[in-house]
Amino acid sequence: MAVDPYKGYLFIADNHTVRRFEFEVSRGEDYMTPTLALDNQSAIVFRDEEIKSIIVDEDHSVLYVASSAGISTIEYAPEVL
Repeated sequence: MAVDPYKGYLFIADNHTVRRFEFEVSRGEDYMTPTLALDNQSAIVFRDEEIKSIIVDEDHSVLYVASSAGISTIEYAPEVL
């Protein structure tokens, strides 16, 4: 799992697929109880035979995926997608 809190993206990987979800955090009326809302729609951003790890560079909107194919970089900024 990797998160870009600035763009509101949550990346979740299993053995073969990396999916991107959109999320937002809102505060309750008392500002002490935040609520996380996760969009049920996901977008597949990467597939390979064996995904080992993922990490986000939120400054440059790049997702790095280590897999059996090596290290891949995926730009995910809204203007790129």
